[in-house]
Amino acid sequence: MSVVPASLRALDSDRADLINVLETMIDRHRLSEVLSALSYICDEKAQHIAVNYQDVVRGKLWLKMAVRLDPLTARAEQENL
Repeated sequence: MSVVPASLRALDSDRADLINVLETMIDRHRLSEVLSALSYICDEKAQHIAVNYQDVVRGKLWLKMAVRLDPLTARAEQENL
C-alpha cells in the first residue's frame, strides 16, 4: 500500500520513490530499526567527516542529528513501532 499522494507522485517522482522505499523498509523492519539505522549512519558520517575532511563543524552537525534520532528510536521501540 502506497502512502504517497498522487499530487506528490506527479510533482517529484524521485521523492515519491524514496517514500515508497522507506515505507517498504519500515513495513519489513519496523520504524524503530529504520530510525536506529539512520542514527548509526549519521554517527558514522560524523566520524568520517571529522577524520577525513577535518570539517569539525559539519561533523558536529551529523553527530547532532544522530543524537536527536536516539530519543525517537527509543520511543518507537516503546510503542513497538
